[in-house]
Amino acid sequence: MRQRFSFIKAIILSLCLVFAASSYGMAQQKTSEHGFALGVLKLQTQSNDKLSLVVELATTTAERGKGLMHRSALTDSDGMLFLWPDKAVRQFWMKNTPLSLDILFFDSDGILVHEALRQTPFSTDLISSLLPVQYVLELPAGRATSLGIEIGTQITKVPHR
Repeated sequence: MRQRFSFIKAIILSLCLVFAASSYGMAQQKTSEHGFALGVLKLQTQSNDKLSLVVELATTTAERGKGLMHRSALTDSDGMLFLWPDKAVRQFWMKNTPLSLDILFFDSDGILVHEALRQTPFSTDLISSLLPVQYVLELPAGRATSLGIEIGTQITKVPHR
């Protein structure tokens, strides 16, 4: 009887370990081929269109410094969201970026307050948010216009790591 009880305990413990391991794997966030975490960004345009974009997340100083540099191709579904814990005037440039981008600046309430569309590849000119912002979205050039994203568009859900 005692051996049978130990055997049942071992089976239950094994099942708990398998469940814990599978739960851990399910909780892990997906990453892009470039090593950035992926998240779903939800937006509402001025014309009340609701958008969901799967974007790469740049949340650390190193990730924000790398951004979309050295990318030789982007699809219409590609994009990167830069997140900071606070709002400040942010500055970007296109150095080491061979593709034109739309750079969209959102304040801490998630409102698009400034846009820099169709930026020149490889340019070292500074691109300023002009106002304090907490989120910056980079999309392939022309994508913001084709999605109807314009000043006043609001982030309704910010993805987090």
